[in-house]
Amino acid sequence: MSYKLDSPHKNKGAISALQNGEGVCEDYAALFVALARASGLPARQVNGFADPKLTGASWSSRSQEVSLQGFRHSWAEVYLKDYGWIAVDPTFDIYPQEGKDNLVELSPSHIAQNYADQPVKVSYSGKNLSVGWGNLLINK
Repeated sequence: MSYKLDSPHKNKGAISALQNGEGVCEDYAALFVALARASGLPARQVNGFADPKLTGASWSSRSQEVSLQGFRHSWAEVYLKDYGWIAVDPTFDIYPQEGKDNLVELSPSHIAQNYADQPVKVSYSGKNLSVGWGNLLINK
């Protein structure tokens, strides 16, 4: 696949990524998850934020609040027996290395927000409701 931020096929899912060979991180993650599941491995897509330097330096700040605007990212996790959920990032070519004791450690470069196939639900009974999600990291 080719990473193309201006692709007309971006954010269209696994089949589009496979057929068109281009997209963005969401497409890389969706295709990885689909291929893992097709081969019998449980897998899930993760949505959140990633530091493009892969160090976490972009939000390591002495400030109490750091904007995560512009750091939106999707990656995947695959479930391996005896290990649990293992993070992989097909966009950045980060995968477990065979023969290594430590599997992939994305933290502190990645901050997970939710899983794509587990929607966030809100229920409320009353007069006014306002729900919002912001791109703000609070350092405490």
